[in-house]
Amino acid sequence: MASHDQRQTFRAGETKGRTEEKTNQMMSNIGDKAQAAKDKTGQMAHSAKEKVSGTGQPNTANESAQSGGMGQRVKGMAQSASESVKETFGMGQDNHKPRDYN
Repeated sequence: MASHDQRQTFRAGETKGRTEEKTNQMMSNIGDKAQAAKDKTGQMAHSAKEKVSGTGQPNTANESAQSGGMGQRVKGMAQSASESVKETFGMGQDNHKPRDYN
């Protein structure tokens, strides 16, 4: 029959194993989210670059007026990408709610 100390040691080992597994799962999750945020930010930047480079130099007053809002659109896209990254990592506006990692 196992002694009390042996049972405690066994339980401590089990607890350590579960803790390590949970830590590994969380780290994998964080890595996946970081990669997704990186990919999304890259896509947004590429899209913004295409839109800006596609405008060229305006030749008329009308084209100039139309492209004047381009800077605001690019700024908005960058802000959206930033918010997306913050949201992915739980740093967005709704971060006051506790997360359940179970």
